[in-house]
Amino acid sequence: MKENHYLEPDLSGNWGRIFQGPYFIISGLLFLFLVGFILSGIMYVPPKKMAILIRKTGKDLRNGEIIALQPDQKGIVLQPIAEGFHWYNPYTWDWVIRDQIEVPEGKVGVQIRQYGKPLEEWQVIAKEGQKGILPDVLKPGRYLINPYAIKVVLMDAVTVPPGHRGVVWNIAGKIPKKTH
Repeated sequence: MKENHYLEPDLSGNWGRIFQGPYFIISGLLFLFLVGFILSGIMYVPPKKMAILIRKTGKDLRNGEIIALQPDQKGIVLQPIAEGFHWYNPYTWDWVIRDQIEVPEGKVGVQIRQYGKPLEEWQVIAKEGQKGILPDVLKPGRYLINPYAIKVVLMDAVTVPPGHRGVVWNIAGKIPKKTH
């Protein structure tokens, strides 16, 4: 009888066969493939950056569409991903890293939606679901806004000094009909 026989592995069972011959090679390759698949789906988004997701599988977008608004469509996803570590299936997803939109002090950001239905001929400001200038401006700060979906144009902020009055003109709306 051998001494310390409890330290020797029992290779007579099924687990012992995995580490012998072609099973060991196949198991090793499968393990490497699985690790490679998991690692290729890890996405790190650095500070002050965002990731724009691009779905590689699903229904095609119609002509003229640039943003995948439905979860089953392939294409650029509307909502960006914030900083940090994320994992997405590399078979289904691709991504690009872009700078977050930053509006400095003394400026405002005018948002222009790049997708949606066209404006009516009398419209200046876009409503929900329409392409064009949005009614809300961005105040100084950082924003997660998809640059493929909404273009942000920086403009000088207008300040009205104390003791003065500011006049706001509303140039949006239907053109009035002639009354005479």
